[in-house]
Amino acid sequence: MGNIQPVDDIESLRSAFQTILEEAEANDVGIEGSLKIQTTADHPNWEIQIWQIE
Repeated sequence: MGNIQPVDDIESLRSAFQTILEEAEANDVGIEGSLKIQTTADHPNWEIQIWQIE
């Protein structure tokens, strides 16, 4: 993966997710399901749900 691009709107967020998911899928990473993201004290924690829709 290349340099991280700024994420300042929903389309740039969608594009970043797409790039990451395509890279993970190409490398046979099991990405479907729930991912818990623990962040720093300055940011909230997140849970991300990923499901293949095709």
